[in-house]
Amino acid sequence: MEKDMRLIVVIVMIIFVGYILFMPIGSAEEVKYEISSMACDVRVHTNGSITLKYWIEIQYIDGSDESINGYDIGMPREEYIINFCHDEYGNEITYIPSYSDTCPCGITVYPFIIEGSSGVIVLEAFVPEMVYLDPSDSNRVAIDFIPSWWNSAQVNELTLTMTIPCSVLSEVMVSTAKGYNSPSNKTVSNSNTLISWSKTDLSKGEKYMVKVYFPKSCVTHYADTKPVNPNLNFSYVDSDENVILFPCVSYLCYFVSTAVMLTVIFAYILLQIKYGKSWRGWNHVSSFLRRQR
Repeated sequence: MEKDMRLIVVIVMIIFVGYILFMPIGSAEEVKYEISSMACDVRVHTNGSITLKYWIEIQYIDGSDESINGYDIGMPREEYIINFCHDEYGNEITYIPSYSDTCPCGITVYPFIIEGSSGVIVLEAFVPEMVYLDPSDSNRVAIDFIPSWWNSAQVNELTLTMTIPCSVLSEVMVSTAKGYNSPSNKTVSNSNTLISWSKTDLSKGEKYMVKVYFPKSCVTHYADTKPVNPNLNFSYVDSDENVILFPCVSYLCYFVSTAVMLTVIFAYILLQIKYGKSWRGWNHVSSFLRRQR
């Protein structure tokens, strides 16, 4: 009997240690980074085009790679020209057209940012035909804009400035419709209207949308319809849901299976103690259950 008990204890300990060693630890992103700050300046020209300038500071928090150097920056239309791309010191940063499924319209930039440090991307682009005729009012035009967003990182601080070629402040209207953001400031400077927006703690994949209306007479050219942004066709699901959900399911299965295993083992031990060597498996189990009725 003592020999059987020692064997049972050894088996229980081996199984328990095995479960601890192979217990699910959840999944984690290979690279964790955040956008410390992003400043975006949009200048609307009288020919309906815009000049778009970004100042983006990226913080590489931790990850499996010593450094990361590939980031997608979206563009509002498929037609665009990159004027320059460099760091805060003026050093040129390499870029190529983005081939990502999540950013089909834009570029992939390659700054060299090592783990635990930050880097800055300064980017300027020219985008034609961003101003379009307002379908609800033939006397005015409109421009919609969304600063580049990140599906795998939050933005700690965003500032957006837009320059409209109109000197009459009351004729420049900012949309307050659902989904669009109200400005923090609107003033006239050098025959232009300057509009500013700001927000902190943007979540992963958050799109900060703005829309501005102004008189059609302020531009010499405009598109008949609203330009299409291919990046908006991508529906993002926060990857954190997967990071949280699957480990929870895995842990649940682990604890349920552990509980079942321990119940069976302890039941076996109790039956051994009660019946000793005379126990013959399920015959004694069935007789035990009959006596409980």
